[in-house]
Amino acid sequence: MTSWELSPLYRHSHTLVLANSPNLVSLHRDRLVLRSLADLSPIRSWTLPSLPHPLTTFAASPSDPNYVLVYSAKQRAAWVVDPAKEGEVARIEVGNEGCVAMAWARTGDGANPTVMAWAAHHLHLSLFPLPSPSSPSPSPALQPFRILSPKHSPSPSSSEEQGTGYSFRPDGKFLAVLERHQARDVIGVYSTGSASAAGEWALVKSITLPDPTSDLADLSWSPCGRYIAAWSSITDYTVHVFTPTGTLLSTYTPYASLSPPASSSTSTSSTSSRKPSSASTSTPTAITGNKDCTLTRLDRSTHSYVGLGIRTVQWGRDGEWLSIGGWDGKVRVLSRKGWGAVAEVGVPTRLTGGVGTQNVWREPPNWVSNTRGHGILSYDPVPLPHSLTPLPLDLTRPNPRMGVERIVWSESGRWAAVLNAAFPNVIAIFDFSTLVALASNAHEGETPPRPSLHTLLLLCPSSPSPSPPTPALAWQPSRAFSDGEAEVLCWVGGEKGFGMWRAPTSRKEKGLAECVGIPARGDFSAHSLAFAPDGEALVLSSSPSTSTSSTASAEGTFCVAYPVYEGDEVHVPSGGRAAADESLGGAGGRTWTEDEAEEGESDL
Repeated sequence: MTSWELSPLYRHSHTLVLANSPNLVSLHRDRLVLRSLADLSPIRSWTLPSLPHPLTTFAASPSDPNYVLVYSAKQRAAWVVDPAKEGEVARIEVGNEGCVAMAWARTGDGANPTVMAWAAHHLHLSLFPLPSPSSPSPSPALQPFRILSPKHSPSPSSSEEQGTGYSFRPDGKFLAVLERHQARDVIGVYSTGSASAAGEWALVKSITLPDPTSDLADLSWSPCGRYIAAWSSITDYTVHVFTPTGTLLSTYTPYASLSPPASSSTSTSSTSSRKPSSASTSTPTAITGNKDCTLTRLDRSTHSYVGLGIRTVQWGRDGEWLSIGGWDGKVRVLSRKGWGAVAEVGVPTRLTGGVGTQNVWREPPNWVSNTRGHGILSYDPVPLPHSLTPLPLDLTRPNPRMGVERIVWSESGRWAAVLNAAFPNVIAIFDFSTLVALASNAHEGETPPRPSLHTLLLLCPSSPSPSPPTPALAWQPSRAFSDGEAEVLCWVGGEKGFGMWRAPTSRKEKGLAECVGIPARGDFSAHSLAFAPDGEALVLSSSPSTSTSSTASAEGTFCVAYPVYEGDEVHVPSGGRAAADESLGGAGGRTWTEDEAEEGESDL
């Protein structure tokens, strides 16, 4: 990839990339517009006469058929429409108990599309199977399957499933839900319509936790479908790994094996008879769970960060490892071979440059205003040693700016991008190639080398803020990274453009960090991004929450960036320019000159 070509800007309040489809659908006021993702030419548009405002949910089904869910909590009703037929497929009326959120179920092949609805006060989770496209019209009444007492429900303002208390197996045949029954957490495993011969939902397993006082925050099914990880809330640092049949494989609690420092003879004698703590060593491979630990909660270390718990959990490549981001700012990686921690990494406060191949790149200051959004600029290399200053810790806030907010793995599993809330303008990229090689052909009991920090990306926002927003980032679904094509990470942070980092393809390379401007007329600040499934289009939006759900009904703008590879024909999308009244101005690619850009804007 050597360049990007950019589409014009379009007004919208929500935009969705349809799964398994070369199209996208955008919502502008009461109009739905279906466009071709290749050139944004309109395919059809229609008006929803009863469209409510503001919307609580605007989401596309994750599989065929490509239905769109429109839900308004204020009107207590949801509409399911089919962009291909311009028709209303179904309408869901919410009862008097109310509904705090709706989402699409990720059911497998052969199952009808299903809408999930969470009632207020955690009363129940309803699953509405929709009629198939071949069903007669009008559609029959929807009979939901109800799951009682779900512990959590998704936030309408969040576009991520994490923190919602449910997870689907990758093939969509089973659903795991975190429930609360008789003051105890339980994991219910349900078969979806694609898993049963009758096509109905059913409870197949209820998993009880080893500790009846456990307070779980969320759970996640592994990409391979063989494991379910469930972790505790902010009050503790505990991760359980189960099989779908309910067998407990491991309980990981890194701080449970830490005893207080031997400051007196009494403490020395009290700990001398215990097994030495291996977690106090400096090597990350020595961190273990508490399988053989007999320490009580009162015996645990009283260090300031103990008890802050887990903030985010992400499965790695093919379920080979589980990455845990804590409020202590550390990322611990567990291997499925024994479920012990094989790595512990974090954003350093000082880089000396004496060990490894650490690279630090800084975004050019005021590059948008200096270039007027034209062209692609490289990040500036930062000489080492270099120091980072975290945000001042304000413990008076309920959620202080600290800890690991996001862990995003690349498709190959070699790279992981980490966002630490204490360093809001820093993107840390770690190299886990040693773990990938070990998972491929290593023997049991072999100690893997330590993953290393490869690159630090320092962002320089044009409008500095004491509480800057967290950048949104995503790895490009690579079309051929196994054939030598470099993996690409893209991010946005409220600028009139986006950033990208191209991973090195050999040990001699350092990678390449660039910022891509959007030479569009008018104000535009990208807050969210989403790749098309094939990775050949990147949707950039000025609305902070537009990927799957949003409570905001304010009007924003969006554009699409198309990667251009060496040898490819230059593609300048122009179909949308004659597409009606949403177009705001031209935004060409890097090959546009300033005069050409101004001429293109005047034509609109």
